[in-house]
Amino acid sequence: MTVCLFVTVDGADETGPAARAWAKGALAEALRHDALTLDLFTPAAPAADPYTRDGAGPLAILQADFAHLAALEASNLDAALWQRPFDSTVRADAFEVVATPVAGETAARARSAPVSYLVRYHRPAEDEAAFLRHYLDHHPPILGRLPGVRNVLCYLSLDWFPPAGAVSSDVMLGNEVVFDSLADLDAALNSPVRDELRADYIALPAFSGPVTHHAMARRAL
Repeated sequence: MTVCLFVTVDGADETGPAARAWAKGALAEALRHDALTLDLFTPAAPAADPYTRDGAGPLAILQADFAHLAALEASNLDAALWQRPFDSTVRADAFEVVATPVAGETAARARSAPVSYLVRYHRPAEDEAAFLRHYLDHHPPILGRLPGVRNVLCYLSLDWFPPAGAVSSDVMLGNEVVFDSLADLDAALNSPVRDELRADYIALPAFSGPVTHHAMARRAL
């Protein structure tokens, strides 16, 4: 099981340069020894999603993948959190990564395309287990039929609490679809498959937490 850490910085636009410098500098260095991969997400232009208008994404997101939870817990994340040079809120969340092949492929490919559409489902749900079962059974196969999609990834929340200096997002499920360009993402979001996704969203077991959708540019560190 691959364990994924997302460290997310929110705040005012003027904090963005310092947040991104910290994420790709001190934070990445603190995690590099124990992590398998490191990726930096920065805001792209808002996606042309006909069903959502969530605006620009977080100032920066650093994703670090680990072989197991013990490797994450052995990292120097706590030291990096205390050394950040800004006062904005930092959120840290750990997930199990579930990759699904896109339509026409038999195995999930490595993620290499540079544009990701990040979706987060926040608690609470009336029956979280039922919510997750429905989502994982129905949503990824539809996502895999989006025109031009390169990757479909789901992130299942782990029972892990961030160290002092960060807070939990209280996310029960994350999702990511990956494209070669923002234009390809926009085209996919305006295809009939997006209408199918909306219908499946409406059919999800009841939940009352917010859902966020953000187009982000990603590069491997």
